[in-house]
Amino acid sequence: MDEFDVGRFHVRVVWPHRGYKAKEANNASVELYVTYNDGQNTLTTLLTGDAERDQTKETVTTGDVGDIDFLKVGHHGAAKSLYPETARALKPEVAVASAGKNNRYGHPKQEAVDILEGVGARFYCTKDYGDVTVFPGEHGPRVSVQHAKVDTELEEEKDGGAG
Repeated sequence: MDEFDVGRFHVRVVWPHRGYKAKEANNASVELYVTYNDGQNTLTTLLTGDAERDQTKETVTTGDVGDIDFLKVGHHGAAKSLYPETARALKPEVAVASAGKNNRYGHPKQEAVDILEGVGARFYCTKDYGDVTVFPGEHGPRVSVQHAKVDTELEEEKDGGAG
């Protein structure tokens, strides 16, 4: 595995494994295990890019990654982004999916959210909160969001009732 340091970050490429031939581009998406130390606290992160659940499962079953603080959810939180057993092995405290508002795929899928919340992760999606930033904290990861979660159903009700 390739590894390198950038400032306070230690980065290890955990997927794809050398020689892996993907049938679909998403399955060759780079997964990075990143450790950040701010001098007092450490944050462990798995950045999964557009990888799907089989690839992330492989990084866990081979021992490349274990218990983490923060998971960047693969493939925008699609239903095929994570297996429940993989989530249990990773035990992320915070999980973030990147998806656009009103995206045509309906990401993130509730199945993925339920899997993550089922293992105790605090789940955030950029379509609801805008930018989501995760920091190491004394008692686990700290999260900062661009804005409060917008209840789109409530907004539609307000717009429809203004009539």
